[in-house]
Amino acid sequence: INTIGPYGSPIGHSNYHSLQTTINRQFAKGFTAYANYVWSKSLSNTLSSMSGDNPGAVDYYNLANEKALTTFDVPHNFKGYVQYD
Repeated sequence: INTIGPYGSPIGHSNYHSLQTTINRQFAKGFTAYANYVWSKSLSNTLSSMSGDNPGAVDYYNLANEKALTTFDVPHNFKGYVQYD
């Protein structure tokens, strides 16, 4: 068990699911509006991809039980802009 953590055994897995919507509208006289929204969830059973950085799994035979939100999970992301020429 001591050799799994330091050498980065390939037992990690992750999932990313998202819903992405985009609105792009061009109006008369040079007015444009753009909006983008992403609703997402990122799950993983590792804390980091750095070798030796993970404390180790509690149960190596049930890695699905180790799943949790990742440190870089951003559940809501919105960006938009308007332009007038």
